[in-house]
Amino acid sequence: MPKAPTVSSFSLAIEYYREEDGRWLADIQALPGVTAYGRTKKQATAAVQALALRLIADRLEHGEAVPGPMDVTFVAASLPCCGSAGASRGKAARPTEYCDVPAGRTSCSPTMIG
Repeated sequence: MPKAPTVSSFSLAIEYYREEDGRWLADIQALPGVTAYGRTKKQATAAVQALALRLIADRLEHGEAVPGPMDVTFVAASLPCCGSAGASRGKAARPTEYCDVPAGRTSCSPTMIG
């Protein structure tokens, strides 16, 4: 009886930054050079995911990755909040607050988790 192919599964964290001009930058640090801009966070996300998939496909075509079924998941990276109530920029306010804009950028809107 033939064996079912092994599925390689991995998640790629997307980090988000907001530029001073309002554009969103999405970056996947696990794949150097996979960075994309968008007018909205959604546009930046779609662009960086498409770029990551193109890079993975290129690597597969050139034998740089093991061929076979692959399951790729994209997840938003959680970074400590950079400017919520009472916190100074660059320091987390409370351990349960996270945002998607690191210190040194222009805005922060924390989301409560847990």
